[in-house]
Amino acid sequence: MLSKSILNPYIIGCIILLSYSLALSCDILVISTQAAQEGRPIIWKNRDDPAGFFIGVRRFKANNPEIGSYICIEEKLYPDVISICSAGVNEAGLAIANTSAYTGSALKELINVDEPILEKALSNCKTVECFEKLLIGTHNYPEKFYATSSNFVVIDAFGGALHYEAYADLREPVDFIKHDANIEHFSNKTNYIDLHEIYDSTSEARSHRATDLLTYYFNQNELTPKTVMQEISKDVCDNDTSQNLTNFNTRYCISRAYTRLGVVIEGVAPGEDPNLSTMWVNLGEPSVGVFVPLYPAAHFLPKAVKTNALGSAPFNVAIIDKELEIYSNNGSLNRYVEIPGIKDMTMNKEKLIEWQKTTFDIENNLIDGDKRIKEYIKNVKDPKKVEEILKTFSNDAVNYAYETYTGKNNIPIRSNINSFKIWLKSAYRNADSLVMNILGYSI
Repeated sequence: MLSKSILNPYIIGCIILLSYSLALSCDILVISTQAAQEGRPIIWKNRDDPAGFFIGVRRFKANNPEIGSYICIEEKLYPDVISICSAGVNEAGLAIANTSAYTGSALKELINVDEPILEKALSNCKTVECFEKLLIGTHNYPEKFYATSSNFVVIDAFGGALHYEAYADLREPVDFIKHDANIEHFSNKTNYIDLHEIYDSTSEARSHRATDLLTYYFNQNELTPKTVMQEISKDVCDNDTSQNLTNFNTRYCISRAYTRLGVVIEGVAPGEDPNLSTMWVNLGEPSVGVFVPLYPAAHFLPKAVKTNALGSAPFNVAIIDKELEIYSNNGSLNRYVEIPGIKDMTMNKEKLIEWQKTTFDIENNLIDGDKRIKEYIKNVKDPKKVEEILKTFSNDAVNYAYETYTGKNNIPIRSNINSFKIWLKSAYRNADSLVMNILGYSI
């Protein structure tokens, strides 16, 4: 991720000193129309960041007038006060997510332009071919102080479903490995690529876990947004029976203490209306939170998920509050030395299992509603009417989810204060991650 910080020698020196810091794995996935049970392509991302407590969704006007607009799920990094788009979808049906692939060089992390490439694609592209040209073209200027090391998953409204493992050294052309999900059925990865050495000790294990789960559900013909949300994104190592459920370590699980958001985007089949593109967002640790549906064609974001001036959203704060009940602690200091009262990565899984009865029920109701709305819209010819239907349903769906999740029928104005209190506590316990955020080293 390319930081907006000035690249002065002092900052670069600090980055190099911090290059030993533990990398943290995000997860990405693309599923083809042929492999998806409902015939629509799917992408998914979980984002990890120990000090990331400002998550929300924003809507942007696209540079390409034929696209209209796009929506992004993003994290605001403090105190740098920059925002990172983790994934998004535009009105033309193009959707994209990425995860950085660690190079072992903090300098290259700082000048990684994967996130700007992602946003440019959302703002300008309708097809995966357009994205590929953009990826290549970004690195055709040797005078630019750019590098890229990232996994991108991209789908469009014309049947495209691709995973790019991309690497460009400083001021060098980009090289990439292209996985066509229309041939491979699906493709997933964490924070590594096969174009250079792996620098994350948990990446491979967690990537293989996701692959194993996806292979199982593919063989059962159950690759649906619901499966990806509830069985993949929310995975907390249900196959691990060796641990105490009241002190369960999630380090090698897909959804874990460091995970700050989940997003599942269901695109459209070739020839289908791009207005049906849906972004399911979970504004917190996925196993604890709940996915809710948003639509770029609605030209609207409900208040509970919309990024406010400080970068948070009320639903984000609500999920964090619940997470702090279920996890012993979200600190990271004891990965270096065990400190009393700081139990990194451990949760009370019995509490989680009980709480998921509520969250799964919410999601199942919303998934059923989404299917009914899409069937109804197929017979609606007026674009303004489609926009109004999607806006109304999305608003009602998010409000229902928020009220059921929190037990409150209004959105408190104290949400920003809570976010900062949680962030300050986490910043103290995750000093190394905070410094990486200041310097623009992102996950």
